[in-house]
Amino acid sequence: MSTVALRSSSGWSDPVLSAGALAVHGKVAASTQNQALSALLFLYREVLGVELPWHDDVVRAKRPLHRKGHKDRVTMLPAAVKAALTAHVEGAREQHQADLRHGAGWVELPGALLRKYPNAGREWGWQWVFPATRLYVEPVTGQRRRHHLHESVLQRAVKDAVRAARIAKPATCHTFRHSFATHYTHVLNRGPAGVQSPADRMFL
Repeated sequence: MSTVALRSSSGWSDPVLSAGALAVHGKVAASTQNQALSALLFLYREVLGVELPWHDDVVRAKRPLHRKGHKDRVTMLPAAVKAALTAHVEGAREQHQADLRHGAGWVELPGALLRKYPNAGREWGWQWVFPATRLYVEPVTGQRRRHHLHESVLQRAVKDAVRAARIAKPATCHTFRHSFATHYTHVLNRGPAGVQSPADRMFL
């Protein structure tokens, strides 16, 4: 990189603000922005001999959000749904293959991965387990994408199931989360083998 490319009409360009632009326009990961910022500061200080002030107001790239307790939630699935879920995933794979044959098959990638891996958005590993029923066209790239199934679909299905079971008390998707947490707390001292889904007791 030449020193000419680093100058502007008003003097030296600001590498810290350039790193901020990576977050605003480039949507890069926080680690990528930090690496770029460190490299730029090293270039100016050690190679060009220009000491730059530190900017506390630089726009920082967002770090991935985590769930409660700063941990991603890992849970278990009932053994009773294993066969049905396997069949569903295979159906989603077949749908993805059909999308590819028709020039679609894209999904939105997190952060700046689309630029880093231009074709990754069509790979099976990035597809949703529960894909939406309809495709949409992303206006910037023109890609025909499929998003995940909207949460309202699951909420409506749970509501219908509660009504069909003639359960008088209100029950939602969040009810299952609290029920599992309560059950897990009660059997925690038994180890993983002690945690059994009520569905398995009913259907297995």
